[in-house]
Amino acid sequence: MLVPPRCLTCGRVAGGEWMPWLCRACAPSVRRWGRVTTAFEGVEVHAALVFDGPVRDLLHAYKFHGQTPLAPRLARELTAVMVPLRLDAVVPVPLHWRRRWRRGHDQTAGLAAALRNDLPRLPVHRILRRRRATSPQVGAGGAERRRNVVGAFAVRPSRGDAIRGLRVGLLDDVVTTVSTLAAAAEPLRLAGAGRVIAIALAAAPRSLPGA
Repeated sequence: MLVPPRCLTCGRVAGGEWMPWLCRACAPSVRRWGRVTTAFEGVEVHAALVFDGPVRDLLHAYKFHGQTPLAPRLARELTAVMVPLRLDAVVPVPLHWRRRWRRGHDQTAGLAAALRNDLPRLPVHRILRRRRATSPQVGAGGAERRRNVVGAFAVRPSRGDAIRGLRVGLLDDVVTTVSTLAAAAEPLRLAGAGRVIAIALAAAPRSLPGA
């Protein structure tokens, strides 16, 4: 009562749908994506939110500033997108261990774990690993992003059978050019996944063809 939570976007007292992270004035600016782009770099992409305004502030707080209690609330947005897809399993896109150590958590793995609150029967298989550290994608162009992630992912040899023949949701936090998702989807297909569908918590405006 003495120190009420403040909105991440404008600093006013938080309240409303996104309590305790946004205020009643900023919460309506959270935009749902509501669209799908298919066959972009061979990947079908679904997104829950538009990565701008308050959504950017929410994800930066979660991803870079230790606001891990946001994960269940963000996962609720993912659930609405994922239920109609009738997935058999979810595979989160992993961070390299050095970046995970610096941040203190793996944001996509955290989202995948939080999905169990709403989708308790949907298995999460953490079978992807980063074979090498990649440069940050922020500010890079499409061609540079693709070069940056080529060959960066592999399926853990002892766990590849877990997704054989399954309809797999490949989960990431933010999608811009789909380069990371395309690179991560390839080893899942090679491991025998029946179908790989990319799912992002948020997509940058105008980042996907047809959006």
